[in-house]
Formats: sequence, structure tokens, C-alpha cells
Amino acid sequence: MKKLFAILTMILLFSISCKKDEVKLSDYVIGTWHSQELVLGDSPFGTFTVAINSNNTYILSFELSDGSASIACLATAYTVDNDKNQITINEPDFDPNDNQIPTGTNTFDVTWTKTSKIMTWVPINDGTDTPTLVWTKQ
Repeated sequence: MKKLFAILTMILLFSISCKKDEVKLSDYVIGTWHSQELVLGDSPFGTFTVAINSNNTYILSFELSDGSASIACLATAYTVDNDKNQITINEPDFDPNDNQIPTGTNTFDVTWTKTSKIMTWVPINDGTDTPTLVWTKQ
């Protein structure tokens, strides 16, 4: 009986001490996300869609709310800092025909929980008009 009790105690201690797999931001962001409705500069209302891939690229598109126009960018690089809960995206190329390659980046603090399908990107103060983005996973 003492052996059985000892074995059960060991199993219990082992199961309590095992750390469950933690979800990291770099895993959480993978997928297709839609933003809230936005106004960008003089543009009418619209929404972003972003497909974030596991190969550290993302594809961003923007569609006017009335469906009259949309634009999709080519795959662009991103990085995630799991420790800081930040994502840095290379600027997307909204006009690939202008012969100018974007070189900037935008870094965002990301608020998220592993059980939610919503994350918020707050731009780190970079002096630009980068909006705060609220994403919903599709």
C-alpha cells in the first residue's frame, strides 16, 4: 500500500511540476486577420486584411468599406519579439509600379491572450500617422 501511495504521489508531483506548453506571440499571430474599419489620411473608410505566414512574411490588403476598390501588397517580412510582445513589420509596397522600394519598419506593442481571437497593435511612438490596429482572427 505504501508503494502504491508513493507511486501516486510521484505521478501527482510530476504532473503538477510539468510546465504546459506556452503559446508564444510568434505562434499566435499566424493566420488571417481583419482590422477594424479605418480612415487613412484622405481615404474613405476601409479595412485591412493580413495573412501572417509562419515563414516570417505577411501579405497585407486594404479594401474600401463600400467594396469599390482594394489593393493587395506583395509578401513582406516581419519579426516577432516574444519577450517584449512586439511585432515589427517591414513597410508594405502599396505601389510596386513606382520603382521605389519601401525601406522603413513599424514596431507595435501587441496586446493579446492565447484564448482570444482579438489582438491589438499599438504603434511605438515613431512620429508617423500609423494607426492602432485591432485585429480579429478569421
